[in-house]
Amino acid sequence: MVSGVRVEMLSFESLPLFSGQKNTLKFHLADAETSQPMRDLIPYLGAWGHMLILREDQTDVVHLHPEEQIDFEDDPAAQRGGPSLSFDALFPAPGNYRIWTQFLRGRQLYTVSFDVHVECVH
Repeated sequence: MVSGVRVEMLSFESLPLFSGQKNTLKFHLADAETSQPMRDLIPYLGAWGHMLILREDQTDVVHLHPEEQIDFEDDPAAQRGGPSLSFDALFPAPGNYRIWTQFLRGRQLYTVSFDVHVECVH
């Protein structure tokens, strides 16, 4: 939980995570007070969220946007996103990684972080 928001799950399409393969990371966001799914994310820098993945030794950095897209044919300021966000991550090498994910709700920018271990494909 982070300041009024509960990340109900960080799930992976499959475990373990492997380097050099697409790994889908899925988030579900809920209001911490009401437990209601958050459907009021607003676009932040042209996306519903941003993810930064950093390898423990700081040799690899990956920046991602969620698969859910903003419709730029309509007014982005009038659109709302959530409660689920999916990111397709490609970890460049095996090792330990920290993942930071940001999203905007109202005037508040939220950041959540997770640590994961990535295996080498045999």
